[in-house]
Formats: sequence, structure tokens, C-alpha cells
Amino acid sequence: MKKIITHFTHVAYLDTAIEHIKTASNNGYDLHVLITLTPQGLKSNILNLEIDIDSYPPLVSYESIKNDWNLGYLEPYFEKCKSVHFVVYSPKLSLNSISNKIKKFINGISPDFIHLDGFVSRQYPLILFLLKHRNKLILNVHDPKMHSGEFEIKRYIITKFLLKLVTKFVVFANDSKEVLGEQLSKNKKIFLLRLRPSSIYKEFSKITDFTVEPTKISFVGRLSKYKGIDLFIEAINGVHKTNPSQEFIIAGKPFKDFEINYDIIKNKNKVSIMEKFLSNEEITEIIINSKLIVCPYIDATQSGVILIAHGLNRPVLVTPVGGLPDYIIEGKNGLVAENVSVESLTKSINGFIDNNLFESMKKDFHSEKSINSLVKHYVAVLDIIYS
Repeated sequence: MKKIITHFTHVAYLDTAIEHIKTASNNGYDLHVLITLTPQGLKSNILNLEIDIDSYPPLVSYESIKNDWNLGYLEPYFEKCKSVHFVVYSPKLSLNSISNKIKKFINGISPDFIHLDGFVSRQYPLILFLLKHRNKLILNVHDPKMHSGEFEIKRYIITKFLLKLVTKFVVFANDSKEVLGEQLSKNKKIFLLRLRPSSIYKEFSKITDFTVEPTKISFVGRLSKYKGIDLFIEAINGVHKTNPSQEFIIAGKPFKDFEINYDIIKNKNKVSIMEKFLSNEEITEIIINSKLIVCPYIDATQSGVILIAHGLNRPVLVTPVGGLPDYIIEGKNGLVAENVSVESLTKSINGFIDNNLFESMKKDFHSEKSINSLVKHYVAVLDIIYS
């Protein structure tokens, strides 16, 4: 008998969530998907919606709006789901009224499991409902500890409560499993599920030949303290001593009061900086035109940038922090720096350039054998989680 799953996710995780949704629905699970949508999420992650959110009811089926919202590109990911709905958090509606619709919907499905892809404060009115169904709950924990410079008390309190409530957890890296395990009692279960490359970003590119010869080396993503931007800039200075013609890009929106130190950039003509919110098209264009994406993070759990880059057939250089190395096959889809330092980053980037590693790496991306292996492993873990 097929297991019935309610998968409750958020726009912020949608690029990776759809890979999970497609795999689970294609492999024997009756999946009912709920996606929270807020005014702030209309132009977030893989969405770019021009709609009046106040004109929609709390639950809107994907089938009813996919044409009006121009979401046809999501069809391959949702086509085998039993149902897909957006949970519309309109400012004109109370959180209680929206939560009542959610509870009624889930009760009507009577799922075997309620799989929460994270949990946020607007879901608070669901607490008693979830407590009643605690034996059905599975929680994805994307960040078992907060990043440097990004502590939020509300999020901390929510996390502590959920660690008590839920008994089954899913993490996406070995380091996350260890960190979370230290916070849980021994009767809790933690499952490691590898995130898959984000294939959806190919939909945002005007380029159809992903074997084009890129030239840049880039950082892309939110600009924040833990991202190691200053380390990367100093490494760029080091690279320019031996490879003065190499062009670099640093692109993303600063988090809160983070500022780039422009004074430490020595070869400004070879470093392009875009301090702005990046559209999906801009993210895709930067990555496709880059022969290497650099994640010089000081601390981390996992990184969506790695998954986007790999989905676009581009290698990634990461620092050995958190779960970043888990997603790198050395010399195949990227490199892992020896440590978190300017010297290590400089050495890795120079080695990549001098040995023309992009040419050898691009041959290894997404062969049919590797894709089938990823899916097979993913489904095997799902069968354990949903048992």
C-alpha cells in the first residue's frame, strides 16, 4: 500500500524542494504538497510573481493558477503529485484562519507522515495540531546552528521547541547530523539525505549549450560575515600576482549591515562587484559564464549555491567547513581547500587555473550513470524515512 505524505515546504527552499518532490512522487509515494507563499516570497528563490496576493484564498491549487502565474516550468516536478497547493499568507487574513484551512486540508488527506521542510513563526498557530500528530512528524533541519552574524532569538526559540516535539529529523550533511545529534535526546532519529543538484536553473538561461567556454571565477549569493568575502578578496589579490589577467565577480545582496571592504582590492579592473538582489536569470548568467564558483565560507551547513552550480555543470571550490565538502568529489565536480585561509584559497584557485582543471571537470558532470546513482541512493533513504 502506498504511503501518503504531506510535504509542507516554503518558497525559500523551493529550488531544492522540487527535486525531493519529483523524486518521491516518481517513486511510489502519494505526495500532497503545500508551499507557503508570502508577499516577500513573490520574487524569491525560483519565483517571480506579479500578482495581487490579497485576491487569493488561503489555499490555491497549482493546477488552477499555473498558467496565470506562468509556472508551467514547474510541471515536470509536480506532474505525478496527488496535489500541489500554495498556502497564501495574505496580510488581510489572520494566521489562525489560514492555519484552520491547512488543518482541514491535512485532516482530509489523513497522511501517514507530515514532512515539514523547516518551520517558521507564521506556522505557530499549527503547534497544537502538530502536537496531536507528533508521531507523524518529520522535520528537515537545514541549519542546526545559526551562522556567524545571523542570530535571531525568535528562530532560536522555535528551533528549541521543535527539537522537543519532533522525533524524526532529516539533515543534509554529515556535520549537520553531528551538530544536531548533540542537541537531541537519544530516542530521536536523524536521517542523512543528500540534496540533489538544482536542475531548475537551466530554465532561466538563454544559453542552451552548457558546454560553452566560461572565463570568470565568481562568488554568488548573499553577502554576509560567514561567507568569507574578505578572505576571497585577499585570495584574489594573491591570484593576481601569478595570474594577473584572471577576471573575478562578487555578486549578491548584503545581509543587514554587511559591507565589502573595497580598499583591500588591489586590481580593481579585474574584479566586478554587484551589490544587489540577483534575479534567477542573473544568478544563472553569472554561473554559466564562470569556470569556477567559490564558496569561501568561514562556517556553513550546506550551500544552495553548490547545488545551483552543479545543476548548471559548473565546478565549485569550497572551504572545509560544515557539510560543504560532502557535496564535492575532488577533481570531478570541484575542489576542497586545505583550510579556511587566504593562502589555501589562493593555492586552490591558482592550481585550478594553471592546470586548466575546468576542461577535465566538465566531462564528469551529470552522466546518466551518476544521475541514476544519485536517485537510487535518495529513494533508498526515503524508504527508510517513510517507514
